[in-house]
Amino acid sequence: MIAMRPIAFAAALLAATALAPHAAAVEPSPGKDPLIRSWTYRRGVSLDVTSFNGAPVVLVLNPGETVKHHSSQYVSRNAELAAKVGWHMPDNTVVPADEGEGEAGDRDAPPGHGKQGKGQAASVIADQVVLQPLKLDQPPVVLHLVTSDGGEHRPYLLTLRVVRTSLFDEKTGRLNPHAYAQVIVNHPPKADPAAIDAARLRREEYRARRDAAFAQARLAVAQAQSAAHTTAPGTVSMADGPKSPGACGVLRPTEYIDTGRQTTLVFDPRQPRMQLYGFTAAGGEPTRLQAVPENRPDGWFQYVLPGSYQRIGLLSEGRVCVVKNEAFNRTPTPNTTGTSSPDVVLVPR
Repeated sequence: MIAMRPIAFAAALLAATALAPHAAAVEPSPGKDPLIRSWTYRRGVSLDVTSFNGAPVVLVLNPGETVKHHSSQYVSRNAELAAKVGWHMPDNTVVPADEGEGEAGDRDAPPGHGKQGKGQAASVIADQVVLQPLKLDQPPVVLHLVTSDGGEHRPYLLTLRVVRTSLFDEKTGRLNPHAYAQVIVNHPPKADPAAIDAARLRREEYRARRDAAFAQARLAVAQAQSAAHTTAPGTVSMADGPKSPGACGVLRPTEYIDTGRQTTLVFDPRQPRMQLYGFTAAGGEPTRLQAVPENRPDGWFQYVLPGSYQRIGLLSEGRVCVVKNEAFNRTPTPNTTGTSSPDVVLVPR
């Protein structure tokens, strides 16, 4: 089973390349030399490589970057097989001993230049990939490459094309402005860990400032709402329940709003959730109110109750605070609000 895994892997890659190009290809960018173009590597982006009238195109990788795997049923390293399938990609680029006349290490020099002086032994340029079509009439094909520079593995997606246009015009001898013979691959510089940490710190500081600004805005809105609703201050009184000294100091609502149709009690988010009991008449039995705390946009929470109550008991952890509506009107009578009782609001502390 272990020996079959590379075969299965290769078969899967070949099947993937049997289809027409499946990603939008990007043309390499022109430079000062009309025959040399460049492209900045981006993972997942297809590079469009065009051969003009069957001329080879050299893909220049980063120094030390070599091809580890390739996959395409239309590209072969074997010359005889390449003549049948369409494209030839030699195993490496060999510089003959009598052609090394360029400067040593010249990455932009064409094949045959820049690796050794004249008279030296032939050498291999491992970071250059030669792509040459052996058929002029063929549709675009996809070539997958995986390279490595000794550490990171990089997948390449190339779209290979052939056009029946020569590098040079046969009549004028001038260079075709759209033609090129070499593509230099550049890689974005790796991010500095210190720069990454600094950027993360800036994001955290921004979020802290934003949260503080939001909190101030919520507080300002809540204060404005409280001021707008304060129409009858002093009409609500509170009393601690039996055996609950100081209960109202903990359970006291921030706002108490009675419109005659509904009663709203607003609490600070730091206060505990509680059970509510309603009294509709003096000396009457309390009734457990089905009230669910609702979160408000300003961060506080509230209980909204239908109707009006003479008293509301607040119960939490054995402590009881009774809030009394001093303006409660048990008998519905006409008033300025058009309800059974005037608007009653507790002024926030």
